[in-house]
Amino acid sequence: MTTFFIISYLASAAIAVVIMLFTLSIAYKYSLFDTVDGRKIHTGRIPRLGGVAIFLASLITIVLLWCVLSCTNAIDGSKLFARDNSILLILCGATILFGFGLCDDLKGLRYRTKFIAQIAAGLLMCYSGTWLNHLYGLFGLSDTLPVWGGYLITIFAIVLITNAINFIDGIDGLASGLCAICLLIYLVVSLCLHDYWLALLCVVLLGAISAFMAFNLKGKPERHKKIFMGDTGSLVLSFIIGYIGVSLCTNPAISTWNINPFVLVFAPLLLPCLDVVRVVGVRLYQRRSPFLADKSHIHHMLLEINDLNQTKTLIQLLLLSIFLIAASILLSRVFNINLVFNFTIILWIIIMILISRQLKIKKYNNNEN
Repeated sequence: MTTFFIISYLASAAIAVVIMLFTLSIAYKYSLFDTVDGRKIHTGRIPRLGGVAIFLASLITIVLLWCVLSCTNAIDGSKLFARDNSILLILCGATILFGFGLCDDLKGLRYRTKFIAQIAAGLLMCYSGTWLNHLYGLFGLSDTLPVWGGYLITIFAIVLITNAINFIDGIDGLASGLCAICLLIYLVVSLCLHDYWLALLCVVLLGAISAFMAFNLKGKPERHKKIFMGDTGSLVLSFIIGYIGVSLCTNPAISTWNINPFVLVFAPLLLPCLDVVRVVGVRLYQRRSPFLADKSHIHHMLLEINDLNQTKTLIQLLLLSIFLIAASILLSRVFNINLVFNFTIILWIIIMILISRQLKIKKYNNNEN
């Protein structure tokens, strides 16, 4: 099985590279570039269609694997593709977000329209039988959730995750790096639970993301090799990550571990979710549209502190995410989930106070000079 997963990873990465090169040629031929404005930090003509390669490479790889396993007896395909109805409905949800994300990247869509697409994808996921039926003591809710309650919470979680990853996609490698960390953790959990379908999803997505990050971080605009993820990538990735997370959280076997299942599954998403809640809260407090783009995200703040050094900012945020994940999971082994939740909020507030203070010092020193 290990060899099969390695082949799956390499196949997904290779297919993503081919599609990425084709997408870049089309983008430069028809001038399909990301707009440059006061909020963006990049200059020059850079396409934002990397999500096309991520989605198509993952889809093609899974279809090819299914065809190969159907024609051979090398591996028991029932271990990998045991959720036929679920797979089809999740694919439909991902395709909906792919279509809306692509339209947004090419022409631009109102946020209300994208909200409708996110809710529709969430409903399809719930209808597939994948929905949160337990919060494991969060907010004092220790009983099994009713179906309607589970559906509402699941749809809310999907909308939160998709917007969180979409909002934090502001510097090279950040959204894809955070997604890669999340998928690595989910891969380990899936393998421990012997859920090979979810493990395969993680592996295939990691392959496509690896190929994208090579172009995103190392590609040169002057050589027509640099590309952004765009809404196509952030929406599809976040939805599939949400599906994997909810699937793992509802696995009965995970509740026997000495770790709160809810914390284990959603800790990898803490950084983008905490940041989007903070940003939206500040905008609402200031009586501004929560979807009016600005430079109030954590990566914008650190960029200014780091003199627009994207690499340094990226490393700091990835390390911060790993720290939040490790702290939450380790604390959940000892403390009640609500204590862990409160501790995480307090820790996040302290981190933001320290960053804000450093930013003020930076601005003061710049004004003095």
